[in-house]
Amino acid sequence: MRKRLVLGKIDYDGRGRKINEVDIEYELTSDGRFTASGNIWNSRHTDIISGGQNLEEIAKLFPGDERAQRIVKVWRKWHLNDMKAGTPKQEKAVVTWKAKGNRYDYDKVVTHLKGIGLYEDDGYKYGTAWLKEELPPDVVTEIEAWSGFPQGEVNTKAERKKVKKVLRKVKSKSRSKRSSPGISSSRR
Repeated sequence: MRKRLVLGKIDYDGRGRKINEVDIEYELTSDGRFTASGNIWNSRHTDIISGGQNLEEIAKLFPGDERAQRIVKVWRKWHLNDMKAGTPKQEKAVVTWKAKGNRYDYDKVVTHLKGIGLYEDDGYKYGTAWLKEELPPDVVTEIEAWSGFPQGEVNTKAERKKVKKVLRKVKSKSRSKRSSPGISSSRR
C-alpha cells in the first residue's frame, strides 16, 4: 500500500508565502519492491508543480528534516530494487565505469562488460531480464517504521523527539536482523 508523508509547505515560487505543500509517497510491496516519489503542490493542491523522481530537490528544500534525508538516502540505493539490469558484479562494474566520466548507454555498457569479461556472469547475460535485489531486513524495518513519523513540519521539540525515537527504534531493531541481501531473476 502506498503511503504519504507530508513534510510541510514551502515558498516554491519565491513570493514570500509558504503555500506549496511537499510530500513524499513511498511503497514497500509484499514481495519486497520499494518505490518512492515526491510531490510539490500548487497552492490549491489541484496539481503538482514538481513531481516524480524529484527527491534530490526535496532533500535540498528540507536539509534539516531527518525524515526527508533518511527517505532520500534509502531511495538513492533501493528505489525499484526489482529492476536491476545486472548481477551485483555487473552493476559494480557499471558504477565504476560511470565514475570515470562515462554516460550510461546500454550498448556501450555491454561493450565495456564484454571487454572486462563480465557481460555474462554466472550464466546471466547483462540486461536480458530484470533482476531483483532483495532489501536487507534492516532497510525493510526502517521503511515500515516511517509510518510512525509525524506529518507536516517538524518544528517543536516534541515532534523532533518523535522523529528521533522512530529512527532509534529502527536502529535497534536492525542490529538484530542483519543479513545480506540476495538477487533473484524476474522476467517481465
